[in-house]
Amino acid sequence: MAKHKTLLMNDFETSNFKLIGIHASIEAYKLAFLINKHLTINFERMSNDLDFKFGDIKANFPIFHYYDQDWDAKSYLISNVFRYEEQESRTANGLFDTYREERIKNLIPEYPKVDFLMKINDDLDIFDIKITIDDLLKIKQISTAFQIDQNKLKHPENLILD
Repeated sequence: MAKHKTLLMNDFETSNFKLIGIHASIEAYKLAFLINKHLTINFERMSNDLDFKFGDIKANFPIFHYYDQDWDAKSYLISNVFRYEEQESRTANGLFDTYREERIKNLIPEYPKVDFLMKINDDLDIFDIKITIDDLLKIKQISTAFQIDQNKLKHPENLILD
């Protein structure tokens, strides 16, 4: 098992990709639709979500993919947020009270305010990320988009998608 993980990390470290953080308070499918419309690409929902376990919590992050034949590049749109309800019990004034509280898990925890991530595999290092960010910022439902330095990620293995 350790060999397999080492292989994945080595593959990840040698891959060249660009990463964009996106703030947008809409559902993943709506964002994919808007990006498709405004950037004239074709993100499609993958058949499986990106699944992770955080202790007892099983989180699933919607993921969309697009392959650009002209650039020979794969792109992914991934939700960075998983929302779930947790039931808690408290005793106050001798009464037993139960309530639900919304909790959030992030795929990339160092960016808790980022709603979505766009990963663009760029093995030839020819992709101009600034143009894409400028195009994303023209979509009124996106409040901000910016480049994330993947070298500063604590858990880059969370973005191994191939």
